[in-house]
Amino acid sequence: MNEVIKILTNAMSAISVPVIPLSADITEDSLSYRFYTTSHDGVKEQIRLEIRINTKKISRAEEIKALLLSTLVTKGDEPRNGYLSCEVNGGGQIVDEETGLMQTIVYFSINRKVR
Repeated sequence: MNEVIKILTNAMSAISVPVIPLSADITEDSLSYRFYTTSHDGVKEQIRLEIRINTKKISRAEEIKALLLSTLVTKGDEPRNGYLSCEVNGGGQIVDEETGLMQTIVYFSINRKVR
């Protein structure tokens, strides 16, 4: 699973916010994430990646989301960043009452070759 963290870190190198695990304390603009394997057949693995964009302003969240989509999502059959394909398959927005930060949530399905 280190590959997913590498993919995320490489994709986010252009954005000046920290990338942290979802379980960490969030008090400032940042990205938090979690991921797990949804299928694995010995040749190909599908990973569900949840990213939460934590910001004080919705405009900053939308800016980060646009950068995420342009960096991670593949077009057609063109592999990118070491994986076969990546698509968005859900998301939304909530406000964290404890921190007062807006959380923009984006779910990705990443398919990668394991052999």
